[in-house]
Amino acid sequence: MNRRNLFLVAGAALLGGALAVLGGLLGRTEAADVLSAPVRWIGAGLRELSLSGFWGNLAAWFLAFLVCALPGLLALWSGRWKGSRGTEDWLLALMVPVLFALVFFGVNPTLLSQPFDLIFPLAAGGCLLSLLIAWLVLKLLRGMEDCSQQRLLGALQPLLVGGAMVLAFGSAAGRLAEFMAQRENIFQGNTGDPEGAFFTSAVLLVLVLLELTPYLMGAFTLLWGAELARAMEAELFGAAAVELCTRTALGCRFVVQATVLISVFTNLLQLSLMAVMKSTSFSAYIPLFPLILAGTLFLLCRLMEKGRALQEDNDSII
Repeated sequence: MNRRNLFLVAGAALLGGALAVLGGLLGRTEAADVLSAPVRWIGAGLRELSLSGFWGNLAAWFLAFLVCALPGLLALWSGRWKGSRGTEDWLLALMVPVLFALVFFGVNPTLLSQPFDLIFPLAAGGCLLSLLIAWLVLKLLRGMEDCSQQRLLGALQPLLVGGAMVLAFGSAAGRLAEFMAQRENIFQGNTGDPEGAFFTSAVLLVLVLLELTPYLMGAFTLLWGAELARAMEAELFGAAAVELCTRTALGCRFVVQATVLISVFTNLLQLSLMAVMKSTSFSAYIPLFPLILAGTLFLLCRLMEKGRALQEDNDSII
């Protein structure tokens, strides 16, 4: 497996976990204040520039409109290729009013009542990010129409690596953020028994790490898929691709087995410690996404092996 891709996925998971822990330690209000600080700093700079005089005000408006024009510039840049324009470009147009509102309320935060002055930059940023991701996905789907096999396999590699990074980041951030919220509630509800609260928090941390493991394995499964796409790009049913299919199938089988066993072990561990824990949470939930992902790649690898064997039989007959 490519070492650089491993570092990227591991770094994404560590970053997501670090942000979740930092947000839990700071608290929701303080975390929102830290995350929205760049928008407030930029807004304060534009406000100071605008109040400096006529030319300063003109320069501030020019910078604001330049920021709002970024989606249009992106649409013009992406439209250089033949057949790349489509209805998905209207998503970029929707980014313009959101950007303008973000800049406007960044310059004039007093127009928003508390705590919306802290929340609005985060909400607008999330909206912009969702619009950009939706545009990218639809643009990539359009670009893949009528593509050659080599081009499709070449495009598949960065998509799988990017998906692995997003999965690692999101799962680590989500699970650890949930743990930090549970930890705070446990300590607040058990002020008379800090040792019991600490023990419960430690056990919950172990459980969270166990629940996180299948998603991290799912991210590495995507990296296996990227490596397989690279081998198939060189030769679709080549010996190297088929050999990699065999190894990948074994790895996917291990991921499926580990996923279901971890899910069972998590509930059994809680059950055995229920008498001494201050908070427990049981469910029949199985992490379906990494399970389906590994199972699907396992079946694809087996189909590749069968296809290679069928091709060899046809060649021997000819």
